[in-house]
Amino acid sequence: MTHVFVDGDQYLDSDAVFAVKNSLIRDFTREAPGVAPDGKKIDTPWRKLHTDFVLSKAAAPRRSTTSAPAA
Repeated sequence: MTHVFVDGDQYLDSDAVFAVKNSLIRDFTREAPGVAPDGKKIDTPWRKLHTDFVLSKAAAPRRSTTSAPAA
C-alpha cells in the first residue's frame, strides 16, 4: 500500500487513474481541537488514521546472463 483514501470522500468514484481499491479506503477519525500527536496545540478539528503498513521482502536481484568484455 502506497496510498490511502478517505472513506466517504466525494471523489472516490471519479479517480482518473483508477487507483482506488476497497483495500485502500480507510476511516480517518475526527479529532477535537487540542493536542496533536507531536505535542503541538491544534485549534481546529483534525483527522487521524490508524493503520498498519507491512513491508514485503525484496526479491533477489537477477544475475546478468551476458558476459563482460575481455580486458
